[in-house]
Amino acid sequence: MSHLVGKAAPAITGVKDQHGNDFDSSAFFGRVPVVLFFYPQAMTMGCTREACSLRDLNNGPTFLKDGQSPLMKIIGVSSDSVEKQKQFADKYNLNYTLLADTEKKVREAYGVGGTALLGLAAQRVTFIIDPKGIIRDTEDSAINMKAHTRLVEKWIPTIKKEVEAHAEQPTGTPTAAGLPSASATSTAPPPAPAASA
Repeated sequence: MSHLVGKAAPAITGVKDQHGNDFDSSAFFGRVPVVLFFYPQAMTMGCTREACSLRDLNNGPTFLKDGQSPLMKIIGVSSDSVEKQKQFADKYNLNYTLLADTEKKVREAYGVGGTALLGLAAQRVTFIIDPKGIIRDTEDSAINMKAHTRLVEKWIPTIKKEVEAHAEQPTGTPTAAGLPSASATSTAPPPAPAASA
């Protein structure tokens, strides 16, 4: 498990999405729950399976918070170029953000700059970030693509309850938007949901 669990998600800036737009995580972290997944390389077999599995989940009824909008913001990250990310998203109808981390700064910030499969590929890691911007759980599996989707599915009921509770707070209640970098710890978050059998 990552040392970042229980801490504020490191800010992400200075990278572009698949459309060439500058990305700033402050628009999401501390505002909406996020699935942040790092994958080795766009257009490869394993990464395509993972990306499409998350696409299908993003389209599914269990992932909708109000019958229309997705419960969580999905963000994929690899060191591929903007053009390659655009090609990847267009070819497989990926309906979420892909970031071109060409200088691997985002990977380094999240401690996933290493390699897997005996050095043949970059790490494949997924983070669950709650509505307050706190990292709650991770999955680090290079070859078990389904494990990453199962992690998201495991957290859906918990995140739904937290989103609903957040929505019921009185107007003006402080949120965790703009939380500092991952070096700042938070109060202990609620326990992780039990793993399914």
